[in-house]
Amino acid sequence: IKAHVFKHGKYKNAPNIFTETQYTREHRQNTQNLVDQLDENERDIIVNDRNFRGFDPMVWKMIRKHGTFTGLQSKKLGLVDHLPPLDPLENLLKANKDDETKTFMKEKWGNETDIDKFQAVKKISFADYKSILAKREKLELRNWKINSKLKKLAD
Repeated sequence: IKAHVFKHGKYKNAPNIFTETQYTREHRQNTQNLVDQLDENERDIIVNDRNFRGFDPMVWKMIRKHGTFTGLQSKKLGLVDHLPPLDPLENLLKANKDDETKTFMKEKWGNETDIDKFQAVKKISFADYKSILAKREKLELRNWKINSKLKKLAD
């Protein structure tokens, strides 16, 4: 397969994946402008959400240059508010059995996690989950057949 590509203008770079083996100067500029804008937007959101008054853009450049931070490092820098447990399942299960735990978790986790949507009260294995889904599917098929027969009788 051979691609025939027509583009209008140096900065129309979408076809470059088919026509170039590396970035052209214009494509690199275009991509860098996009990355810079995304970076600026991300910085502005964090600065505004965290109320970092007088935040020095050089600090942001140092953060970006550093690369990835652990959760604890991010928390120390004030970039995150709360670090939930690595496996919150035990707490979520307990919260569904105990209103005091649920209230505590809502306060601690804030609006980031909708604890009320989590309805489980015990752990089950994948095999048990698969069995539950199979039973549910069998029941839905049975109900569909019954409804189909009732509809035919009604007609």
